[in-house]
Amino acid sequence: SNSSLSTDMAAAYLNDGLDVVCINFRGCCGSPNDTLGGYHLGFTDDLKHFLKIISNLWDEDELFEKRPIYLSGFSLGANVVTKCLGELGEAALTLYNIHGAAVCGAPFDCERNIKYFESPGFN
Repeated sequence: SNSSLSTDMAAAYLNDGLDVVCINFRGCCGSPNDTLGGYHLGFTDDLKHFLKIISNLWDEDELFEKRPIYLSGFSLGANVVTKCLGELGEAALTLYNIHGAAVCGAPFDCERNIKYFESPGFN
């Protein structure tokens, strides 16, 4: 991702000795979405797919160290992280080794907020 928020967070995490992966939503970050599906507030498939890839690496490659996973998300990403953790429940820890998450600005009440998105001057 090119966003300063993502790169600044990644730099801070790297500085603390963590590995970092940034998942961009389809069609974001300057590349077109050439798939049939798009993303939305409840779309957790990409995040779950990534977690499954990591889990498979732990099972298949003894050199791939099983380290704790921490998720973070901002705005739409915060909603996706929160929803994904709710969907996974205890499997977040038992299957995917997720030990924590930090979210900021999750748009929890989209129905109430849509009037602001549609108002003049928002974008």
